[in-house]
Amino acid sequence: MNMIETIYLGFLSIFAHPLRSFLTVLGIIIGIASVIILISIGESLRVSVIEQFQGTNATIIRITPQSEPLFEVEDDEPVFQRLSRTDAEALLHTHTTPAIVEVAAQFNIDASIQADGHSVSAQVSGVTPNFIDIDQLTLVVGRFFQADDELQLARVAVIPQSLVYELFPGFDALGHRLTINGYDFEIIGITQSEGTSFLGETIYVPLSVVQQRLGVAQTSSFVDVSEIIVVARDEGQVELATEHVTSVLRQRHKTGSDQEDGFQVSANRDIAMTISRIVAGLTVFLVLVGGMSLVVGGVGIMNIMLVSVTQRTREIGLRRAMGARQRDILFQFLIEAVVLSLSGGILGIFIGAAGVIFIGNLVTIFAEITIIQGVSPIAIFVATSFSIITGVVFGLYPARQAALMTPIDALRHE
Repeated sequence: MNMIETIYLGFLSIFAHPLRSFLTVLGIIIGIASVIILISIGESLRVSVIEQFQGTNATIIRITPQSEPLFEVEDDEPVFQRLSRTDAEALLHTHTTPAIVEVAAQFNIDASIQADGHSVSAQVSGVTPNFIDIDQLTLVVGRFFQADDELQLARVAVIPQSLVYELFPGFDALGHRLTINGYDFEIIGITQSEGTSFLGETIYVPLSVVQQRLGVAQTSSFVDVSEIIVVARDEGQVELATEHVTSVLRQRHKTGSDQEDGFQVSANRDIAMTISRIVAGLTVFLVLVGGMSLVVGGVGIMNIMLVSVTQRTREIGLRRAMGARQRDILFQFLIEAVVLSLSGGILGIFIGAAGVIFIGNLVTIFAEITIIQGVSPIAIFVATSFSIITGVVFGLYPARQAALMTPIDALRHE
């Protein structure tokens, strides 16, 4: 009996008892569908994270103040080390390495925004004028604030399109005014909203205005700026720029050799790689959990194949008597188990693909972001491989039991 005939008999065996076959592979269907959905979602999240941080420039290095106190004084008051705008200026003007090409400072606050009878809560970011080039913001209309605006403490703001729709529905917001924490600001520019951003939408105002007006209470605690952004010349010099930043800030803050840094330095590419590894690890874990149903499905296949061997004992004896070898019988029943498992796998792939599309549409509708791009080819490959492996592993024992039957004993079976 050749391969085609064996596979044909396998399908005949399945369709001879369709309900029994379906119930047998139900665990396989659920397991494969779970694997498809989890791998596709995990891979889409990983790609989205990488694209997000690549979009914010892989040469960017971010310096933030240490969130933990460096030490406590006698009255048990925690002492924090500040980051200031002068630190940012020192990194730009006193650096002796060509690895650094630009430095910007930033301070973020949460604020209440009112305009034209509408009210929202949003993040307000005080930044230096060069921030638009560093963070690669896209202006739809208007302009970004300049050095003169910052020196004059001008109350000007650049807002994203998404907030324009909320605060000024139906008309152009450029030139209109809004209120941020009780202070009036003129809208001088509108940025393109990033629908797939994990970082959220932000209103930008001059850094000096946040430090001296909006964020006075916060800047008087333990930070003068919440973040310093350094741009390396290229991706190959990120590590050199990071070492230089650490060295300069330790000198400026008079940090002893036995003391910890009062700041944290992280590169965008390193953050992206770390998050990507976390997402990949979580995806593998979830796939293993979802794959437990494959074991249940495999046990079902083994059980039904043992029943099939018992029911077809006389057939096995007849084939052996007519010259079929043990390996022919082994191969026949093994192929039937693989065909059964693979059929469940194919159904699982279609159901999993439908699940991925459904979940992707839900995320797009309710979260207004597009993360899940579609079914991952890796998921289809893994699912198909799992189906075949499950059929072989759990079909081997019943097939071997059939192959070991002697012709005389099999023909005598009632």
